[in-house]
Amino acid sequence: MYLNQIINVDLKEQAGKEEKKQIVQLLRGKRFADIFYEPNFPGQPTWKRKEAHSRIDTIWIDCHWKQSIIFCKTKDMDLRTGSDHQAVVV
Repeated sequence: MYLNQIINVDLKEQAGKEEKKQIVQLLRGKRFADIFYEPNFPGQPTWKRKEAHSRIDTIWIDCHWKQSIIFCKTKDMDLRTGSDHQAVVV
């Protein structure tokens, strides 16, 4: 038996979600904003594979800088890097 073995996969996923939630709360508490959730820049998928896609990457900025952002988009990097992840351009 391994010391780090988790038998209940659902419990592992729940722990990961709770940790992510705590990190997001900490960043928001420090007055950071996830730029992709701002009204002017609707979230776009940052990972694509065939018909599946998801937004798995974020960019956090200090709230004072939000007014300085003039665009935010994703760029396909498949031809340059062979990756199924999108580059986030701000």
